[in-house]
Amino acid sequence: MLVVRVVLIVFLFTTGVVQSQINHFQELKSISNGESKFKSLNQNNVNEEVQSQVTHHLNAFWALSPSSRYLKGTVRHSFTYDTLKGKNLRLLLSNELTVDSVLGISSEILSFQHQNNRLEIDLLAFNHGDEVKVEIYYQGEPPTTGFGSFEINLSPYGRPYIYTLSEPYGTGDWWPCPVYRNVKIDSIDIFVETPREMYAAGNGLLQSIEDSGEKWIHHWKHKYPIAPYLIATAVGEYLVRVDTVQIQNASLPVLDYIYPEEVHFWDATDYRFEPMIQFLDSLLVPYPFSNEKYGHAQFPWGGGMEHQTMSFMFNSGESLTIHELAHQWFGNFVTCGSWSDIWLNEGFATYLNGVYFERFKPNEFDNWKKDLKEYILTDPLGSVYVNDTTSVPEIFSGRLSYAKGAMVLHMLRNKVGDIAFYAGLRKYLIDYSNAGYACTSDFMEAIEFTCFCDLETFFSDWIYDEGHAVVEVNWSWSNGILELGLNQNSSANLLSAKELKLPLTLFSIDSDTTVFISLENLDESININYSKTVLDIKADVRFDVLAEVKIKKVLASNEAGKYLLYPNPALTDVALIALNGLEIPEFVSVYNSVGQNLGSLQVSSQGALDLYATHNLSDGLYWVLFSIENEMFKLPLVISSQN
Repeated sequence: MLVVRVVLIVFLFTTGVVQSQINHFQELKSISNGESKFKSLNQNNVNEEVQSQVTHHLNAFWALSPSSRYLKGTVRHSFTYDTLKGKNLRLLLSNELTVDSVLGISSEILSFQHQNNRLEIDLLAFNHGDEVKVEIYYQGEPPTTGFGSFEINLSPYGRPYIYTLSEPYGTGDWWPCPVYRNVKIDSIDIFVETPREMYAAGNGLLQSIEDSGEKWIHHWKHKYPIAPYLIATAVGEYLVRVDTVQIQNASLPVLDYIYPEEVHFWDATDYRFEPMIQFLDSLLVPYPFSNEKYGHAQFPWGGGMEHQTMSFMFNSGESLTIHELAHQWFGNFVTCGSWSDIWLNEGFATYLNGVYFERFKPNEFDNWKKDLKEYILTDPLGSVYVNDTTSVPEIFSGRLSYAKGAMVLHMLRNKVGDIAFYAGLRKYLIDYSNAGYACTSDFMEAIEFTCFCDLETFFSDWIYDEGHAVVEVNWSWSNGILELGLNQNSSANLLSAKELKLPLTLFSIDSDTTVFISLENLDESININYSKTVLDIKADVRFDVLAEVKIKKVLASNEAGKYLLYPNPALTDVALIALNGLEIPEFVSVYNSVGQNLGSLQVSSQGALDLYATHNLSDGLYWVLFSIENEMFKLPLVISSQN
């Protein structure tokens, strides 16, 4: 799911300007906190035991109209009864909805209890191995929890639309669903009755629209396993478009339910979708629901939600479209095993947005990483793994579950290499597609298998532990040896270091080179053979690691106490002073702060520099370089008009 503040979404998603991503994630954090309205009723199922009975098939009928919040529904659960797992069918259903009756397979009346937002149905009449059908008739006005589990809102053009968004704890607000979340329903048939001329979006394939005069009944069938929170519908005056894209295993229907007033926006952005789905279809595993469809339904909520085969979206913005599409693999095909592992949904979808930029807009990829990194580093605390799953804002933290989760994936990719990383993603999707759910340790094992390495420390440091790395780098260069002294702490714990592969870019006169320093301890001392004179060092110029880095140049042993420039800062008169009777060079070279050679200056026998050239230098830092008896010396010179 991707969430942003409504007032900004038009600009963020229609312009495609990656530089705005940091605002995007700040707004995501704001909306995540602002719309966390779930009530205590659903906190009860956070640590629920495994569901007693598994629903093999769900058949639902809902009568809906955007003119009223009232819902009248019938839901039938079909499954095989297992006497070893209990005598009751336990479901979540809000007390604000009234259960009229519950019928069995032959229309016999079944007894039930509906209290504390739970519906428990007596199954004493059934025996082990029996095929059970339990049909629940209910009605009422659903409450609003989570991100708006059942809502009516106006589009920007004043038309009313009704929509559902059950993640994370809102499913039981509007239909009787399994108590435990880690249950996937094998298949569903959904019937939605709407006013005439109104369309109902849904999961799977549209089987029919029955015209009963004043009403239309839309029948949707989905034959793939689906998590209950991904079952959804949206009803309103839509313009319906049908298209087709070619992917590996299918000619895939693409079904769009659009506000009639915005069809021109969608027409203008259609060209982007086909390369998106073809890219993910080839990069990961084939689109998981290729026998059915993919679609988009507009809805009046600030962001998007990855309902299986039919993402609900505020508009057709590029980042929103690729994010929700990526969820069809990470979130739908394989779903996070607990809300603590939500980064397996949101971090992956966010990172695949970045990978899409890397493939199709490579000039924007570094800016995208820069914005994520800056956003993550705004707070020294917080882990990717969610420790408090009773807090919707913590589950859907834009900074942690989305942005940090994505950047940790990028660091993991750089650690193990592209081949092992993408092979690990595919293995994860394939291995856990049958179970349908996976947790962080499952993903770690998949990557360990493909990279032939132990990732326990990496995952402990970057997924489970809080904070980011804070590194101080002290360096000096002399006679072809670069000396590095490194001190590392965690932003969340000053006595803790993280496993880090730190990129340092070494700037010389005519080139620059990036070296990667592996850090695991609080302090490291490293010497590197490097023949070119190092003028400056910068850390993480491509924004690849979650580290705050401070770099300080120290005098090398051959520089200390031998030469100095005086006065310094200076404007016109500078002398190069040789200590202990050392030789004075005839010429020195001057470089600016980024390593560009500005030419040579003559030095008198008394050490005075011929500073006529400095009259054209602006205020700032420069470097004076010279060589004596094969030793290279580099001295800082500050030009200041205030002297």
